[in-house]
Amino acid sequence: MQKYLNVLYYEILLRIREIRRYKMQIFSEAMMFVLIFIACIVSDWGSSFIYELGVSKDDSIKFVFIGYMIWQIGCIALGYSSNFIKTEATEGILEVKQQSVFSYEVLLFFRMLISVITSISISVIATCILMLFWGWTFEQYVVCIKALFLGIPVIVGMFGMGLFFGAAVLHEKNIGKSVMI
Repeated sequence: MQKYLNVLYYEILLRIREIRRYKMQIFSEAMMFVLIFIACIVSDWGSSFIYELGVSKDDSIKFVFIGYMIWQIGCIALGYSSNFIKTEATEGILEVKQQSVFSYEVLLFFRMLISVITSISISVIATCILMLFWGWTFEQYVVCIKALFLGIPVIVGMFGMGLFFGAAVLHEKNIGKSVMI
């Protein structure tokens, strides 16, 4: 167990180094989150919840927020696992990682988990800022964050799908943009 915690620790350190080197990536990720979320709110995507479920406008915004966050987490889990396999195969380090003491899937899962945690942290900070504009109370915000724990099965499932697409990449050498579809 201690070995796996050490691997997780070093993956965290690698992610922190990556964040320090590529600050613009974090900024652009935060901006994309904010802009897409604002587009969802402005386009009034939550209005169907008002009519179909009989909820208030404020609750419909919360539903859109929760759905958007779970969708974002799923996309990260799917994209990271398949893209890491493709990148490491292209760079020639996939074979070295497969010969590691730890299974490649565990290493990949830790890396994806750290990326998801980073993305959620960025989203939580951006949401705090958005919360001020929409006048949410702290309790409403906490309810939305608690609802995100429902996305944990999504992370595991989409990670598995990412491994499937990664295997397709290794077999076919290139599958284009079918992961994003």
